[in-house]
Amino acid sequence: MGTVFRMLNCRGVSTRRIATAVDITQGRLYDYMSGKSRVEKLTVFEQIADAFHIPGHLLGLARRSWEPTSTAPEHQHADHPPPDGDDLAAVEHFRSADRQTGGGRLYGAVVRHLSDRVAPRLVDTGSGAQVFAAAAALTEMAGWMAHDSGQDTLAERHFARALPTGPHLG
Repeated sequence: MGTVFRMLNCRGVSTRRIATAVDITQGRLYDYMSGKSRVEKLTVFEQIADAFHIPGHLLGLARRSWEPTSTAPEHQHADHPPPDGDDLAAVEHFRSADRQTGGGRLYGAVVRHLSDRVAPRLVDTGSGAQVFAAAAALTEMAGWMAHDSGQDTLAERHFARALPTGPHLG
């Protein structure tokens, strides 16, 4: 969340406005932004999503009440899976965010994306090799994030799954 706060601030949103929107002190906000503390309360995620109209899925939340339901891109519907290029872009976004936050903080989001968006298409005959590349990259990333969080047994399971996924790249 510190990354989100820094991004908002870099885009011209004052730290006072951010702190007020989330109902925290500016000192606490600076601790989040500098990485001295991490946001652990779900209500903070919900408040920032609602205050700045950040779609819930971007913060690991359910669809927010103010989000439109009918304007979702066509490829997000179950009968129109996203093109493979979207998966590879997601991998890059997760890598970039992980470099900024580190410590496995995005583990849940990576695993959710992998299981909800990528895994169902691994058995679809219409999927290309890129979906396997994305699956392998995300699974390996989840392994490193689990390792960074001190969950080496979980990391080992991710690494074991990532290895056989890669050879399908043809």
